[in-house]
Amino acid sequence: MADRAEEPDESAEAKNPGEELGTPRSRAHSVAWLGITCHGLGILYYGSHFVHAAWLKVQDLVNPLVQHWL
Repeated sequence: MADRAEEPDESAEAKNPGEELGTPRSRAHSVAWLGITCHGLGILYYGSHFVHAAWLKVQDLVNPLVQHWL
């Protein structure tokens, strides 16, 4: 009976490798999602600033042309 307790359970090891928390595969997956999330949030936050700055620059360039025609 002691022999059976010492034998490794191969079926449990081969079911879903990498799904246990703390394995290298799940950590790499978490790091990838963290990077994607940070980039997405950065675009959402800084994107409006860039669009606003571009809009102001376009207005600076277009207003003299419109004033000339009027």
